[in-house]
Parts: sequence; structure tokens; C-alpha cells
Amino acid sequence: RHRPLEELALAALVVDDDHRRDWALRSLPHFVSQLRAAVDATRTTTGTTTTLTKRRSLAERRAIADAEWGVVRLQPSGVEMPVLGLGTCWLDDAATERAVTAAIEFLEDHPKHPGVHVDSAEAYRNEAAIGRAIGAARGGQQQRGGVKGLFLASKLSDETQLSYEGAIRRVEDTLRNFGGVDAVDLYSLHSPFGFRQSTEARRRLREAWAGLVECERRGQIRALGLSNFDEADLLAFAEDPLLGKRRMPDALQNKFDPYRRGAQVPSNKDDDPARAAKRYEIMLVGYSTLSGWPFGFGALEDPVVRQVADRYHVTPATLLLRWVVASGHAAVPRSSSPDRVKHNLQVLDDLPHLPPAARDVLDGIAFLAAPTADKPSTTLHGAFDSFRVFDDDDHHREEATAREETTAREETTAREETT
Repeated sequence: RHRPLEELALAALVVDDDHRRDWALRSLPHFVSQLRAAVDATRTTTGTTTTLTKRRSLAERRAIADAEWGVVRLQPSGVEMPVLGLGTCWLDDAATERAVTAAIEFLEDHPKHPGVHVDSAEAYRNEAAIGRAIGAARGGQQQRGGVKGLFLASKLSDETQLSYEGAIRRVEDTLRNFGGVDAVDLYSLHSPFGFRQSTEARRRLREAWAGLVECERRGQIRALGLSNFDEADLLAFAEDPLLGKRRMPDALQNKFDPYRRGAQVPSNKDDDPARAAKRYEIMLVGYSTLSGWPFGFGALEDPVVRQVADRYHVTPATLLLRWVVASGHAAVPRSSSPDRVKHNLQVLDDLPHLPPAARDVLDGIAFLAAPTADKPSTTLHGAFDSFRVFDDDDHHREEATAREETTAREETTAREETT
């Protein structure tokens, strides 16, 4: 039963790295005791039959099952959203057109594919480029409507648009920029805009949200979302009578990779947006899964990720995106390369099933990563020590040992000189 986990553990252990090996050996007893405690906590015994209690809620298991098919049903709108897509953050017009065209070509070559989530925002300034790619695919700008299989998303980014009328204007601009499509599939607020810090900011966010809700009522938006909200923001939004109590969001688009699962800043241990999203049954859409942006280490270069990917004969990108889907989330990896865009979209074909052992290893990376981004004592030659080989205790022990050795050498030298 444990053979796959054993193989992955061996693959993940870089045996020619003395520090990493020593760390693993020191950590093994603690890991075993923690694992035993976790199993004991979930174990239920009835008579002579012992079973393990399922820890996932029914809603979460349904979301993961849906994701495995390539789509998720957003709540409360009921809209189906592809779990894999294309991020276009900061891509210029030419790169955006190439990337979206590649996504459309992929759909043409794979007619049974569940679809492609194309993400944009007012701040990216490339909505019109997406519209041109859509227009070229449908045979000319004079035709209306989108491209079958494309799930179009955008966001309100400009703080000056935070009003009822401003939000409606912004949605109408997006509809025109996308080439005259009938509706935007998902529209989000790009930021909390500091609504917890002042009464005025909260009032403006409430007005903008009311404008987006009105656009949904008109049929111009199919689903609503938020982006870059931390846990406290999301909780405050949900409890506000004119925000979450008026209409809960369907999706939360946040940073998501093995080190930061919903939080942009890794040093804030108490911030867990994914936990809050799960509580309210909001679908988490991860961006920058394949890159370190912002403020971090790129998971594509993580030796654990690379070793596990080699074990299953897939690329690190495929493994990481498959892990996101297996966790019940969606992902919109950014790329300007047509080949990589298409590669990212066929993850479920390249790796139809992610073994539980592989997921356990990727889940565990967060516990190996350095807990803060601003602790120079946990770095080696200035590099980010993602495996905590040199944690605080080790660092202090090494300093103490070095001081003792220096003192011993000085005392020996002094004795020799005296003699």
C-alpha cells in the first residue's frame, strides 16, 4: 500500500545534498508522530471494523469530482466554468492576440474539450486584443458573439470607477472590447480597494458591487467574483449587508502555488483565503501557479516538484496544474508562447489521474518552505531556502558551534604562546 509514497519520498530526497539529507533524517521521527496523530484523530472504530472518517465535506468532494471532468459549477450563479485557462496579466497586445489565438486553435483541434477560461482585467489593457483574436476566429468583426468554448473573464481595476454608474460603464466597455459579446462570463473586483480601512472606501465598494449585480440582472454578466482579497477581507465582505449579504461572489481569484495557497504575502501565517473561500463555497481560481510572482520562489524550479514530475513522466507545469485541479480549484496560468498555452490546456489528458501519494508530496511542500519571506538567517548564499534546511534553530546552533570553535582555537593559541 505504501510503495508509491516510498518511491516518491526517495525521488524527492536529493541524496547528493548533505544538508537536505540530514534535515530529512532529523525530521523523520517528527513526521511519523504527526502522521500517527492525524490517523488516530480520523479513526473511528465500530465493533471489530476500523474505518477512516472522510474529512472532506460533500460540497468539496463534489467540487473536486467536477474539476476532474474539466469544469466546475459556480455557486450561487450555477454557471459552469472551465478549470484550466489562460492568464493574460501584463501581456502586450501582440502577445495577447497570439496566446488567445492559440487557445482558440486548441479548442478547434479538441472539440470535446470542456473549454478555456481566458482571464483579463481593466489594468492589463488587453481586452481589445482579446476581442481582435475572437473577431479573427469568427471570421470578421462584423459578427457578434463569442467563440464556442471560450469562458471570458475580466475585472474592474480602476479605483475611479468605484461607483454604481462607473461599474456599469466598465462592464459595457468590456463587452465592446471583447468584440461585442453578449455577456462576460465572470466579472470581478480586482482588489478590496481598502474597504476595511475607511467608511468612504466601503461605501464606494458597495456601490460598485451593486452596479455589477445590476449588470448580472441585465444579463451582461453571468457570474461575479473577487480578486486579491485576503481572508479578513473575504470574511468582512461576506458579512456586510450590502456586499456579501446582497450577493455572494462565485469565484475568488488569488495567488496559488505550493508555497502560497491563496495568500500573496507568504509571511502572514494567519492569512488563509482558501479556508475562507471553502467556508462560503466560493471557487478559488489560482493565478501565478507556475511562477514566483509576486514576492516568491518559482515552483517550476523546485527540486521536489521536478523529481515528482520525472517520476510520472510529465513536465513540472503539468504536475503543478494537475495538483491545483485535484485540490478542487481552477487555474489560469499566464503564457505568451502558443505552444505552452496549448500544453497547459491538455493537462487532464497528459496526467488523467494524480496519485494520492503525489498530491501528498506537493501538499507537504508548504510545510517545508520557509515560513517568512524576510528572514535572511534562513538563506544560503542569498538564495531562498525553500526547504528550511537551515531553520532558526539550526542557524543558532551553527553560530554557537562556530563561536565555540573560535574560542577553543584562541585558547589553544594562547596556551601555545605561553608555553
